[in-house]
Amino acid sequence: MEEIEVKVLEINRKAIEDKLKILGAEFEFELKFHALSLDNNQNDVQASHKTLRLRQEGESTVLTLKEVPGNKKKGSKVKKRIETEISVSSFDTTRTLLEKLGFKRVVREDEKIRRSWKLGDASIVFDRYLGALSHIPEFMEIEAPNEARIMEVATILEIGKSKLKDFSTRHLIKKYAYLAKR
Repeated sequence: MEEIEVKVLEINRKAIEDKLKILGAEFEFELKFHALSLDNNQNDVQASHKTLRLRQEGESTVLTLKEVPGNKKKGSKVKKRIETEISVSSFDTTRTLLEKLGFKRVVREDEKIRRSWKLGDASIVFDRYLGALSHIPEFMEIEAPNEARIMEVATILEIGKSKLKDFSTRHLIKKYAYLAKR
């Protein structure tokens, strides 16, 4: 599945959620996520510009491989990834299996609270990191089937194009590193 999304940083969640309610968006959930990004000792996953993530999403657990497609449109504000996902029955058992396959190195571990809304075919989520990444301010993601729909949702929510970022979690960590030192 192709994931197409943008991040919007330093947002006013309450104001945006009020707009979503007026627009008839459906509140889906608020869950705690716990994620591990894993690699082997040779860094083969990262070296191939992929991410292997094991994530607990409330009561569900998902194993995901994210890949960067080779065709980013010049000037595009969106982040695109090819995601291959499977639901697994146990976070701990899957982690043990991955370790036995050589994926022992934890590249990153994070926890966050996610609030998710649905506006037609678009998802709007608000993420607030906990623990070691709690210095990163709450942010929003807009995910939709294509870039045009993302831009339409951003316009409806009165978010200017200059606020849309194609950031990964690594970009967020780097951008807000100065706050971690406080």
